[in-house]
Amino acid sequence: MKAKAAILVFLCFVIACGKAKTPADVLNSYAELLVQLEEAPVEEAIARLEEFKNTNSKYSIAGNIEEKLAELRIKREKQIWTDPKTKLTWQTAPTGTDLTWDKAKEHCENLTLLGFSDWRMPTLEELRSAIRGCVVEGQDSEKGCAKGEGPTNGCYWPAEFSGTCQEYWTSTDVKVANAPVPWRVDFRDAKYRGILSGWPSDNLRPVRCVRGGH
Repeated sequence: MKAKAAILVFLCFVIACGKAKTPADVLNSYAELLVQLEEAPVEEAIARLEEFKNTNSKYSIAGNIEEKLAELRIKREKQIWTDPKTKLTWQTAPTGTDLTWDKAKEHCENLTLLGFSDWRMPTLEELRSAIRGCVVEGQDSEKGCAKGEGPTNGCYWPAEFSGTCQEYWTSTDVKVANAPVPWRVDFRDAKYRGILSGWPSDNLRPVRCVRGGH
């Protein structure tokens, strides 16, 4: 009688839970997970991989997962950079699309990156502090350097920065006809500019958010 009961329990387990996982099953699941995580934020990818590793700890695939986790942690660390000169912490890559000034400001204020949620659009002074290879002290907006001859692939910014070398938004504005017109810093020639033709509807620029420095 006990033997029959044991067989029934076993059959119920097989029907309800399916067959036990094999190493091949785990490898296939891991491959599928990697495909799912290709476009996922780094933090989410790390969390899901760690969960997968813990769930399948008895399988030899753990080494593969640790290698991928190490790669993602390095990628996470490279998402931000702290300028040793100003102590400002920057996004190394700007937002993925060009935005209007209002939307760019909103983007930075709503950004959460690596656990930090106090990001903001940089002021003119802060963004100019990121210029490298060209002396731009003072308030002369036309004072810059030769276009396309900056130290980072022709761009006048730190080697840690990535993105398109062009004008970037700042939160500093001037009043024109009682409306705010923002300054932009152009990293192609290290100059800054304020007046935009067609402002504000048809002007789109990238933004590189910043935190700290207060």
